[in-house]
Amino acid sequence: MKPFLVIGRVGDKSLHPGWLLGAEPNFDVFLSYFGDEPDKFRDQATYYEQVKGGKWPILHRIITEHWELISRYSAVWLPDDDLLTNAHDINKMFAFMQAFDLSLAQPALSLDSYFSHSSLLQQTNSILRFTNFVEVMAPIFSADALKQLRNTFGESPSGLGTG
Repeated sequence: MKPFLVIGRVGDKSLHPGWLLGAEPNFDVFLSYFGDEPDKFRDQATYYEQVKGGKWPILHRIITEHWELISRYSAVWLPDDDLLTNAHDINKMFAFMQAFDLSLAQPALSLDSYFSHSSLLQQTNSILRFTNFVEVMAPIFSADALKQLRNTFGESPSGLGTG
């Protein structure tokens, strides 16, 4: 068991295969596939399921049903499957979580990313910024924050207002 966990709700066009490239991942992967091809991404996951449904209701169920397992991880990332990144950057993201003792965070978006809030874009002279929110596309929770907030995941089908 690795120290960190990535839980991804993934479809047929998911970019998650790239998440495992570029370095040895220091995280396990729980893939929850919502497509129709049986076992499509099973070989890319530490834990795997195939089920239909929205991201946040399914994440709520996963975290609730597998809490004993998930609670053993130091931090958990819940990215959308259209995020382009790699194992090197995900490892670095988790290292920042630990080094700065963060409870809730998200990686900055590249300048060519689709975004709703410009404050979430990368800034050249910054390695860490504090804000009063994170986007539902890529939240990272410390074990303690996830324990406190996990029950709120079932309250919003879209994840908006979660936490």
